[in-house]
Amino acid sequence: MSESDQQGDIGVYAVGLKVSKELDWMFRPQPLRDIGIDAHIEVVENDKSKAEILALQIKSGKSWFKETSEQGIVFRKIDSKHLEYWLNYPLPVIIVLHDDRINTAYWQVVGEETVISTGQGWKMIIPFSQKLERASQAALKSLCTVGKNSEFLLAHRAEEIYSEIGNKFGQQGQELVKRLCLSLVRTGVEMKDTCQRQLKVELLALAGDEPEAQKIISKVIEQLIKEGLLVSGGKGSEQEEAWVDLSHEALIKGWKRFAKWREEDRDLRRLVDRVKDAHRDWLGHDKDEQYLMMGGLLTEVRENWKKLEPYLLLSVNNFYQQSYALEEKRHTADTFHKIYLSNNYA
Repeated sequence: MSESDQQGDIGVYAVGLKVSKELDWMFRPQPLRDIGIDAHIEVVENDKSKAEILALQIKSGKSWFKETSEQGIVFRKIDSKHLEYWLNYPLPVIIVLHDDRINTAYWQVVGEETVISTGQGWKMIIPFSQKLERASQAALKSLCTVGKNSEFLLAHRAEEIYSEIGNKFGQQGQELVKRLCLSLVRTGVEMKDTCQRQLKVELLALAGDEPEAQKIISKVIEQLIKEGLLVSGGKGSEQEEAWVDLSHEALIKGWKRFAKWREEDRDLRRLVDRVKDAHRDWLGHDKDEQYLMMGGLLTEVRENWKKLEPYLLLSVNNFYQQSYALEEKRHTADTFHKIYLSNNYA
């Protein structure tokens, strides 16, 4: 790891600790730092999300504090690419400068009124008065786009990205977006669905064995993370431990296309969730055959297998096959037992 990356990690972890301990909000690091967003923070009150979220660009180290004015720290090196990205991001973006010498972080929102042209680029003044601490809760909360407006902005951007993916990868790419989104929600009662984090390796497996589809789904996931519709975390260097989640429940509530997808085959997707739960339970018990599917669940799965298969991993397919084989074994043993009893005790 380079010194720059190491300093960057120090800043992200320090800011994350401040958000968690001082603001008492949720902090979600974003591992793809080249896109200009290091983390998301989500407002929490009484242990409940308020559907308000901010995106953070974090800079750490003494080099960012070399130039100051009476008002605050002068933050330069803003190029057109990053500025355009921040201004068009579907969530409000704030710049956070972390001084690791005194463990203090200062912030400023990115906006047309806070960005100053220098003729060769842009700069911002990060006020000394705006420290990332409990006293800033109200000011930070006021920046969040609330309620229906937040849903509208996210939904509008989601629809734009869906069209862009269609232009890039055709109908196949858009079908993969649908599968990804549906895999990231748990189907509840009526239309009360919730976010459901998944391992990245499981989402990649939705493309099946076709090499071209595998390339496409990898690029689609990367673009959805880059655009702020999905978030990811875990050990990025170890793909099997990396996870992906929807960036916000506002996508579930506000994106009409997503809502239409969720209306389709709800009973089938509830069954998908039940099969995945059973599979996790089986793995959690060291693949003990007592935890294989049986009875009514296995019957439902067998009757709907062709519809279920596209939504399930190969490992879950093997789980089903083993469950089916055990049921057949038990059925055969039971049949022979009945024949034996009939022949010897009739």
